[in-house]
Amino acid sequence: MPIEIRRFGVGHRRPDGPVGSVGLSGQVIHSDARGIVSELAFARGARIEPHANPNTTWFVVIEGGGWVGVGDERARVAAGEAVLWPADITHAAWTEHSEMRAFVVEFAGADDRVVLD
Repeated sequence: MPIEIRRFGVGHRRPDGPVGSVGLSGQVIHSDARGIVSELAFARGARIEPHANPNTTWFVVIEGGGWVGVGDERARVAAGEAVLWPADITHAAWTEHSEMRAFVVEFAGADDRVVLD
C-alpha cells in the first residue's frame, strides 16, 4: 500500500465553518465514521458562531491566538493550547486583532470516559 499524503494549508483551504462563520477557511484532512480532522485558518476578526454538535471535539491552536467559548465561559487561547468542546455543549471561536490556525479533531459521538470510569 502506498504512503497516503494529504495536503493542507495555504492553497488548499476553502471557506469553511458552521453557518454564520466569517473570515474562516479550512481543509478537511480526514473524515470517516470515527471522526474528522480539519485545519482551520482564522483571519483577523474571524469567528465561528456559537453552535453545538453531537461530537466530542478538540480545538488545537497551532499558530497565533484568539478566543474560545464553551457554554457560558470565555477564554483567551494561544499556540500550544488545546480546548475541549464537549458533545452537545454550545461552543465558539473567534479572533480580534490577530490571526489563528488550529486543528479540529472531532470524534464521533459523546466522550465515552463516563462509560469507562
